[in-house]
Amino acid sequence: MKSAIRIAAIPMYCFILLAADSGKNSEAILSQLATSTERIVSTVPANGDVNPYGVAFVPDGFPKSGSLEAGDILVSNFNNRANQQGTGTTIVNVASTDEVSIFFRARVV
Repeated sequence: MKSAIRIAAIPMYCFILLAADSGKNSEAILSQLATSTERIVSTVPANGDVNPYGVAFVPDGFPKSGSLEAGDILVSNFNNRANQQGTGTTIVNVASTDEVSIFFRARVV
């Protein structure tokens, strides 16, 4: 019973700390985030890989020497078509024009 009381007290303590701190920085976090145009695309390639897990944004000023350009987004698909964890083999490139292409495909061993 004592441990249940301690566990119940922890969230209340955190709430009190948050309430006490609320006057210091009351500006909403969303207004502080950078904005960009919305992109709605599918990251599922022809082989059916799913579960986009890792995302990398190509920054402004990135050298134009290969297939990537500033504004592109790389997305790794972590699972295969059967949704088996960690068996995806593709990284797709979502270009700034919303065109989706295969950036990398691993060989299945």
